[in-house]
Parts: sequence; C-alpha cells; structure tokens
Amino acid sequence: MGAECPPESPCGQMNVHSSSSQDHTVPLDTSTAEQSPHDQHQPEPVIEDPVTPEDPVTPEDPVTPEDPVTPEDPVTPEDPVTPEDSVTPEEPDDTQALMNGDVVPEVLTEILSDIPGYAHESIGGRDGSVYVVTHLGNTGPGSLREALEHEDSLWIVFQEDLNGEIPLDGTIYAQSYKTVDARGHQITLRGIRDDSTEAPDEGWHDTGISLGRQNDQSTVIHDVIFLNLTFDGGWSTPNEDGEGSDGIHLQNQVYNVWIHQCTFYHWIDGGIDSRNDDDFELMPHDISVTNSHFHHINQGLLLEAQRLTFARNLCDHLNVRCVKSIDGGSAHMVNNVIMSWRGIEIVYAKGDSEILVDHNIFQPSRESRLAGRATGGGLLQDLHNVQYPWASYRMGNRSKVSSEFKTEAQALYGDDRKVDCAHSPLDQNCWQNLYDEVIEEAGAR
Repeated sequence: MGAECPPESPCGQMNVHSSSSQDHTVPLDTSTAEQSPHDQHQPEPVIEDPVTPEDPVTPEDPVTPEDPVTPEDPVTPEDPVTPEDSVTPEEPDDTQALMNGDVVPEVLTEILSDIPGYAHESIGGRDGSVYVVTHLGNTGPGSLREALEHEDSLWIVFQEDLNGEIPLDGTIYAQSYKTVDARGHQITLRGIRDDSTEAPDEGWHDTGISLGRQNDQSTVIHDVIFLNLTFDGGWSTPNEDGEGSDGIHLQNQVYNVWIHQCTFYHWIDGGIDSRNDDDFELMPHDISVTNSHFHHINQGLLLEAQRLTFARNLCDHLNVRCVKSIDGGSAHMVNNVIMSWRGIEIVYAKGDSEILVDHNIFQPSRESRLAGRATGGGLLQDLHNVQYPWASYRMGNRSKVSSEFKTEAQALYGDDRKVDCAHSPLDQNCWQNLYDEVIEEAGAR
C-alpha cells in the first residue's frame, strides 16, 4: 500500500539537486544540437594539375593532404563552438545545482499555483532566496534549524544525496516566509527524549516545529510551507494518550500554512496541534493539510483554528480524532480515507466549532466505534460519506454547519478538484478509484 511507507521509503516527486560547494554547468546535449557549418559542408579539394610520383607538389597547389581545412570553413581554432552548437532554450535547465543566496527558480515555485483550499494564498519563501541544508545536525550553519529560525524569506532545500534523520533536540521555532522543500529526499525529523527522566511519558520535548509561541503577542507567523517531510515522535506506545509532544504546533494568529505530502507518526500527543491564547481575538486560520499520512499516533489533528482544509489525507491506526475542532474552529474534511481507529470517535466537533465531513471514506476495524461526535454546541455535518467495503455510512449526532462556511469551504476547494462520487446508488468504481488514489499518494515519498 503506497501510503503505508516507513520514513525510509524511497519514493519522491521531484529531484532537486543541491550543493553548498560549487556550481555545475549544464552538459551539452550533442544529440539535439544543430550541426556546425563545418559539419554540414566540407568541399572536396579540386586539383586541376594531377600530381604524379615524378611530379613534386608545387607552390601553386592550394591544398595538401596534411591541410584538410579550407578557407570556406568558418570555425577557427579560437572559435570552437558556434551558436548553433549551444543548448536550445526548450531544454529546461533543472540540473544546475542550487547555491545559498540563489533566486528561487520557477521549477520549484510552480507548485504554489495549485494549493488546495484555505491556504491558497500562501507564498512560503517564494520571494526570498535559496538556503541549502548541508547536514543532518540539530544546529549550526547549514542546519534546518538555522534556516527555519532565520528572519529572511527562504526556500529551503537539501544538498544532493542528503537523506536521513534530523534529531530535534529542542523545538524549532520557525519564522515567517519559509518553505521546507524535501521533494526528492527522505528527510525525517525525529523527536528525542531526555533519558534522565524515569517515567515513560516524561522527558519528551514539547514539539518538533512550532509556529508562534504561547503568550507571545508581538510576532504573528505566516506563510510557512512544509513539503515531503516525515515527523517521527519516537513514542513507542501511541495508543496511550499523552500531552505536550506534537509534530507541528501552531500558536495564536498563525495563518497561510500549507502542509503537503508529509507523514506523522509516534507522537505522544498529536501530529498537528493548534492553540490560541485566551486574549487573542483571532485564532490560527487559513490552513491546508493535503495528501499527508497520519498513522500509529494518539490523534492526528487537534485544532483550535478557523478555516482549515483537510483533503486527500490518510488516517490509519489512530487512537482518536483524525480531526478534532474545538472552541469556535472550523474545518472542511474532503476526500480523505480514514481507517482502523481505536477510540470512540475519529471526527469530533466541540465547543461552538463546526466540521463539514464531505465525501470521505471510512473503513472501521473491530476496535473502531462511533465515527463522529459533536458536543458543547459543536456542529458536524455528514455529507455523502461512505464505508469501505461499499455502503452508505451514517455518523453520530449529526447537524448542519453554517451555510456561509459550507459555501466558502466548498468553493475554495473547487468542484474541479473534488471527487464527487455518486452516493445513491453508490458508484463503487468511482469510490474505489478515490480510495486507491488517496492511499497511493498520501505521505512523504
């Protein structure tokens, strides 16, 4: 199954070669280059006075066998390459190594034109410069930590052939306008534990990467993008509930965050967590989580956040809550596959929050209980979801989200993107194709 891949699984979207040492030129493709005039036309020497063995070569003979180059040959020793021999503009120059400080090439930023849902305006580090991560250490020049905590706008890539685990000895506090682009690499951010503690659920660092800080109202983090990363919390018993340790944490007025094709597992609390200080008027908002894989973890997302798009993700073997929205949050779940959960609910709306559960596939196991629940004024709308193998699926205490939120969420995701399989009667082929596609595409490559 494509999405059930461990952190070391060798799959990828695009190979971005990086180097921190020297430039590489684009190799000449002689198979497509035009022939030089010398190759096209080499006239035969005309000898009007044939030379016989008895007749030595006279000065009037303009061409000798040792002098094959005629005056008509336009290529001189000082000009060995003609314009016709150069690489044509149609051949994309995507093999050149990226260097620190380079302008971010369009071949990297073109992915921004297709961000689904609420984070569609995020630009990440597009308008900044390239930063090349050169090693897997926790700190220091060339580290991921240095890049994310830098104040400048950066598109962060990884040195060619750099793959492996980065130990997170302490939370990384990311700044605004950052893209971490691990496409073509296998990069795992791994939580580590302070072994001086004795209790098994103590000693873990709070989180992997944090956007914003609790009780800090001076800085609002925004426009941050994560592509093709694996977040391994290192917690060996994810079926136990815990507090504090999350893969990514969003705090206060964070906005324009896109998390795409990432994998989260073994975090003691959750894959992604979002919170808001009580005196902040606006909570985290405009967030898209797409094509990602959450597995063997206590809970996928716990969000005190508004305007979340959660699309084409795979949640499997979670304890509870693929998505939990609380305290006025709002989330659009569309075209996800959710399987083999263990707790009483896998989707939960609580405390004046609302979740639109729209054309998803649920595959419960024997341990799975109620799929959806809403309490404390929460709203949960069940819209054309199905159970695998194919049957209609009805969630728990259902209601309707606000018409304004429903209209906005569906419009931003787009009818052209949404897989809208027939529900009554069930179009089993359509649902099966969606199921296969989500499982194949979800998670880091």
